[in-house]
Amino acid sequence: MRRATRFGSQLKEFIESKDMFRVLYSSKNPQNSLFVLDSSFNPPHYGHLELIKRAAPPKSHIILLLSVNNADKKPIPASFDQRLDMIYKFGQNLLTHDSLNYTICVSKSPKFVEKSLEINQIFEGTKTYLLGFDTLVRVFNPKYYVPLTITEALDEFVLSNNFFCLTRETEVYHQVEYLNALKSGKTDLPSSWGDRIELAVNKENNSVISSSDIRSRFNSNSSVDNLTTSDIIEYVQENQIYT
Repeated sequence: MRRATRFGSQLKEFIESKDMFRVLYSSKNPQNSLFVLDSSFNPPHYGHLELIKRAAPPKSHIILLLSVNNADKKPIPASFDQRLDMIYKFGQNLLTHDSLNYTICVSKSPKFVEKSLEINQIFEGTKTYLLGFDTLVRVFNPKYYVPLTITEALDEFVLSNNFFCLTRETEVYHQVEYLNALKSGKTDLPSSWGDRIELAVNKENNSVISSSDIRSRFNSNSSVDNLTTSDIIEYVQENQIYT
């Protein structure tokens, strides 16, 4: 029999409701300065942890956001309620070892800009969105916003928030040049957007971490000790999520 999960009933109620966004848990009332990590958390790993620790000083507050816009379909391979269990364990790790408070939220909206509006309705103050470089490029891809131009779709969102981005894997030079070109007006995007983005070079061992690789390693009984935390490993193995 499948074990009950911490947020299973709350998630079911949210999915069946007309609400698009909901707060499920907070370790402490959020502050005026928030750091937002929007991810599939399938599973949470050291890459997520590095992104948070590089951007957020101790005592900061982190929004851990899970999108469930495909909640009417069975998510593979980890169910949304199992991911929320792992997010909770990940958050407790932040609280215990890094003095970072956290809030777990869920959203049915598919796009960053839509989720940011939902976040602003609940949380005041400045927000810094935490991204890998590949996610940043995807957010800035015009095809997702047709028939609007990308400036029409994103200008207010970008200029009213901050973005902290870590480089991914190889070709770090080209990633840095991408931001330099943006700031100098050499792209099709507004140069003012570049001032809202901080790009930092990732540690080599963290820049190559991927959720799909971790899932594959679990499935083949290979070691993941250097890829995610021990409590996540224990949870995955106990529940046989990726096997």
